[in-house]
Amino acid sequence: MRLIAVLATVAMVGVIPATAESPAAGPSPEKSAVADRDSTLRSPFRALRKFWPFKGKEKEDDPFLREIQTPGEEEPKGVFGRFGRFMGFGQKNLRPRAKGEHVFTDMVRDVTGDASDMINSFVRNWPVAPGRKPMRPYQSWRRRPLVDLEASDLPFLSEEVLKLAGFKLLWAQKNLGEIRVIGVSIQDGLVLLKTEQDEVYALDATSGYAQWIYDFEAPVESGPVLTDEGMYAVAGGVLYYVAEPATGVFSWRRPMPFSARTEPIDFGQNLIFGSGLNQVCAYSRKRQSVDWCVPTNGPISSEPLRNNDRLVFGSEGGYLYKLGLFNHKYDWKFHGQGDFSSPPVLDLKANPQRVYVGTRNQYLYGIDYTLGNISKVSKYREWEVLLNGPITHAPVLYGAQHLFVVADKGGLHGIDRQKATELWFVPGITQVVAKSAEAVYVLNTAREFLALNPTTGEVIWRYDVTPFEFFPYAGDELLVVMATNSGQVFALQPPVAGTPVEDIEALKAGGEQAAAEGAKPPAEAEAKPAEESPAEAEERPAEESPAEEGGGSEGGGGKEGAGEE
Repeated sequence: MRLIAVLATVAMVGVIPATAESPAAGPSPEKSAVADRDSTLRSPFRALRKFWPFKGKEKEDDPFLREIQTPGEEEPKGVFGRFGRFMGFGQKNLRPRAKGEHVFTDMVRDVTGDASDMINSFVRNWPVAPGRKPMRPYQSWRRRPLVDLEASDLPFLSEEVLKLAGFKLLWAQKNLGEIRVIGVSIQDGLVLLKTEQDEVYALDATSGYAQWIYDFEAPVESGPVLTDEGMYAVAGGVLYYVAEPATGVFSWRRPMPFSARTEPIDFGQNLIFGSGLNQVCAYSRKRQSVDWCVPTNGPISSEPLRNNDRLVFGSEGGYLYKLGLFNHKYDWKFHGQGDFSSPPVLDLKANPQRVYVGTRNQYLYGIDYTLGNISKVSKYREWEVLLNGPITHAPVLYGAQHLFVVADKGGLHGIDRQKATELWFVPGITQVVAKSAEAVYVLNTAREFLALNPTTGEVIWRYDVTPFEFFPYAGDELLVVMATNSGQVFALQPPVAGTPVEDIEALKAGGEQAAAEGAKPPAEAEAKPAEESPAEAEERPAEESPAEEGGGSEGGGGKEGAGEE
């Protein structure tokens, strides 16, 4: 009690205002009044000023607060007043409240300053935030005008040119409405069109008729992939399962716990994804959750290769992996020159124990599928080829000997995959579209459609296809799909006569399939001798004539006897 009394007395002495006996040279009356008012708010001891509830206002002035504070508004005083302002109770907002912010955002702003920008950006990009859509990155092709194309506007689609090139127009779809196509793929006999309106159109690859249209709530990032159960796709960071796409209603959807950077791969009850978080993950379709994840040395940006229960994929960390999908363990991993950037391809027809894969450092490797090291071409040479640009497209197998590889900003390399040597090179090629026994069909930087000789690389013919922007690779299917950004799609069939059995096992020489390939049926071949003219029959040698064969032999024997006599 005595201590409190002493402190109170000292405080009263410390707050006594200046008397009238002050010198004449002192401050002006206005300044002295301000000083007197501020002096009454100071604590008597320096150590107590930290806990004194009535601090001087000049110590709490903030440039930001002075800028946004309305005239006549004063800062709260006292411990409870300052705490109430900090918590935001009963106070007016100093900033206009932005959409998506709340009291906790104001608290974080007061504590960390610019933390609200981080929170707003997190909320804007959160895939399941209600009322919000993910931000779209800028892409130049979105600014291009829609192309209105007719078959007569392009010389390549005329009947004369198609006949000379050996192509056949299967169908043309030009009644899809005002849509902007951003991607085309071919799956299970369907041509899938992804549009900027977050829709997926499914066209029959044989007739071109629209089978169904599905509208997603966000842009499709991965997929769609068609399975026996239905369709799966990742849109806006959410995995959708649609049992019947024709109904336009999804069966279920779940937020993805990782970022999917590759197309989903169907394996049993799981979907396999390559993640940007340095891992490969399997998402269980049955439990609708992550089944397992295996770490890698870097993000996975190229499409993996699945061969039965094994997965072969490369990472940006410079490693190529072979993973068991049942035991979730690596059989081997190979470290190469640079990041593996192209999808791996397994040579099942000529050499089932070799995988071809490319890197950003322009190296093309042939890896032993069983051991995980570089395959041997000879006793002292390994399967390794240095190209003239990064390799991001999957190598294309042709027959039992050739391998076609596109190097970015380089061209097309024709490689002998048995000897690991380059056969020919065509500059300016950007994509392989299709292949047949007569040619390999590619695109170049000038938006020209070319047919190249697979053995020499010589250009057979070329035509301008500038209005078309999408040419999905059909693999071993004899189908060339050409699409504009306005949804006008044309399907062509390249020449099929003499197609190698190594590339298309379904087509075999003989019988009805040989007739479909363009060969003459056996009936016509047998009827050919009966259609010969009399002059041709007279000019034919006697040995080839079955009627003269017996007489010739007898006559020959008589002459031999006469000669002997």
